[in-house]
Amino acid sequence: MRYSKKVTLTFNGRKLVELSEDLHIKSSKGHFVIPKGFKTDLASVPRFLWWFIAPTDWFILVPAIMHDWLYMEQIFTRKESDGLFLEKMRDFHGGFIKRYLAWLAVRVFAQKPWNSYGR
Repeated sequence: MRYSKKVTLTFNGRKLVELSEDLHIKSSKGHFVIPKGFKTDLASVPRFLWWFIAPTDWFILVPAIMHDWLYMEQIFTRKESDGLFLEKMRDFHGGFIKRYLAWLAVRVFAQKPWNSYGR
């Protein structure tokens, strides 16, 4: 199993969704359980780009949830967390260009969110 077979989300405010059940993910770095109740904004894609990559596109949905959780927990370095995001998008059959653009976006623009969770 690379991920839970079902992802159940509850809308929790304007921009946040909440996991309604635990989310299980396997990766090259191990097995993660993202707990029920975890809140995320999914992928922080500007609305004008949703025609190309939307936060609810299947190939990015679960990887984005995992990525937000990894940033919050900081159990790996930022580079490793971003690498796992890329790995999961590949596992979910995201096209080469879309997954690398999404990965590049987090590499370039996600330092501030990473720092906000700093421990």
